[in-house]
Amino acid sequence: MLPRPVIEPSSPSEASNPFSGTFKVANSQVYPLEDVRIEAELWCAKLGRGTDTSPPDLCPHVGMPSSRKAWNQRTIGPDAAYQINIGEVLYATPGALLSADLSVKVSYRPWVLPFHLSKESRFYSRRKDDGTIEWLQRPNDGA
Repeated sequence: MLPRPVIEPSSPSEASNPFSGTFKVANSQVYPLEDVRIEAELWCAKLGRGTDTSPPDLCPHVGMPSSRKAWNQRTIGPDAAYQINIGEVLYATPGALLSADLSVKVSYRPWVLPFHLSKESRFYSRRKDDGTIEWLQRPNDGA
């Protein structure tokens, strides 16, 4: 059975900075994932001072992967997780963000295999009544 890391939001974002939340990349296997690289990609965003926080109707894949060197060549051990802060790599004006669509991609080499695998998960933002931002997983559509 090939490993499939889990990618999920692990803490909510502050109301003033939608990219302040963290995401967790977890390895639920009994062997480590080696040479792990984590990238974040902003697919699209709606900016402004309006009140329409609904996700954009059309969000073509026009983003560009971004990754810090600190997120490269990591090892995630068995039943371990790594927390990442999306705001450290995405360059946007957080205070003007009404909604966004982003992805987190994990490339890794399973313990004994000589090749790399990858998994990508997409998320979209939703502003809650208290003003905080939550990230919800978008179903993978093969894009």
